[in-house]
Amino acid sequence: MNEPVRYGAWIDGAHVVEQASFREAIDPATGEAWAMVADGTPATVEQAVASACRAFRDSAWARLSADERAQLLHRFAGLLRERAAELAPLESHDNGKPLWQARDEVVAMADWCAYYAGLAGESGGRSFELSSSRRGLTINRPVGVVAALTPYNSPVSAGCWKIAPALAAGNTVVVKPSPDAPVAPFALARLATEAGFPDGVVNAVIGDVAVGKALVEHPDVALVSFTGSTGVGRQIAASAARTLKRVVIEAGGKSPYIVFADAALDEAVSSAAAAIFGAAGQSCIAPSRMLVQREVYDGFVERLCAIADDLRVGDPFDEATMIGPLVSARQRERVAGFVDRARAEGVTIAAGGAPPDDERLARGCFYRPTVVTNADNALEISQEEIFGPVGVVLPFDGEDEALQIANDSAYGLAAGLWTSDLSRAERLAGRLEVGSVWINCYRAFHWQLPFGGVKQSGYGRESGREAFEEMTAVQAQALEYGPPGADLGRWADATNGPLAAAALAARG
Repeated sequence: MNEPVRYGAWIDGAHVVEQASFREAIDPATGEAWAMVADGTPATVEQAVASACRAFRDSAWARLSADERAQLLHRFAGLLRERAAELAPLESHDNGKPLWQARDEVVAMADWCAYYAGLAGESGGRSFELSSSRRGLTINRPVGVVAALTPYNSPVSAGCWKIAPALAAGNTVVVKPSPDAPVAPFALARLATEAGFPDGVVNAVIGDVAVGKALVEHPDVALVSFTGSTGVGRQIAASAARTLKRVVIEAGGKSPYIVFADAALDEAVSSAAAAIFGAAGQSCIAPSRMLVQREVYDGFVERLCAIADDLRVGDPFDEATMIGPLVSARQRERVAGFVDRARAEGVTIAAGGAPPDDERLARGCFYRPTVVTNADNALEISQEEIFGPVGVVLPFDGEDEALQIANDSAYGLAAGLWTSDLSRAERLAGRLEVGSVWINCYRAFHWQLPFGGVKQSGYGRESGREAFEEMTAVQAQALEYGPPGADLGRWADATNGPLAAAALAARG
């Protein structure tokens, strides 16, 4: 058996493994070690941030034109396309995502990077007249060192969502992956160096809570971009406040998926199944609360359960697999705990509700697609983010009740709205307390559409022009075209007039 590959830190354009303490990275599909990853320390963070600071202030990066930054981003995008077959397996081993899905996501991220290459030259500023002899302008400057904290469920996508706008704006980056999926973000940092970004522009440090804390609190980090749970997001916001650094947080969700009786039911069910069961439900925007108008409730549940029972759960490297494992045994136990407590509260488990009984999957962290009915919105399973392949289907009668249930949540990340009445869709969309509303579709991500949440789902935006602007700070400038000092009024008289002349003579 080959020795597992070792992954340390990527700092200043080089792989750093000296004095590192390595641990096994466990493949959640097999329960076996597939790589060795280094646990960094606060000292490793210090080294990475110092490298990023040097690159931001003193290296060739600071002197590159916007066009040259754009060329590097295009080169990085090209490598993502070329290396998708190499990068995708890293994510599948890390978190259990089916290989075909991981591969599609890597290729899609190339388009995201190309989009931000197009924004690299835009200052986003304004110019205006302050007086007859003075003009004012604003420019968007890079903030400095950006800490990019990526989640375990989609580390390549989340990494590119953070890295691409940061680099387009002229910043440098230190990536800190989730300990449960550290390898793919490390590979992104290495790929950035291969694309030609100067040493220190993109760094990666693998580690636990202590490493994340050291990075977030580091005084030379200007902005923290975090994707993960709401609880950790709160801790990061509190830690960042100590140095008044800026924070972009995309946290948890409990997204409502509203289906009216006039919707295209088959399409609505298919879209719901893909969104709640895909990636084993490990998605912040998973539509885990499905609100279905009572007239079509039974039909929706019947169709959804049929899909859940038919989906192939298995080896992520089998192209026929639709659902891989959860990221860890710990996460599987957490998901099972939610379902077991809900069962004890009297809900109906209409499909799934247990690990698969296939002995070939016994060593992995698998859990069957699960449909919960006979629940209400007040139960834990309807209110808390599960992060697993578990969907609760709740009935409603009219628009007002649908809105009341949908907004009765601490979260506000996304919502789905299915109806053939577009006037209703427009009327309700603006009243949903979420950051994104997808009408007669779901997971409609696009590099031009900003994404982010409200309430306990976080603040700030990723993707779109808004993500580029998050990575900049507005600087105001004023330019005087008239005689120097003409605007000083009484002060000019006092310093240049007869009194000033007399004072100078007396001192003379």
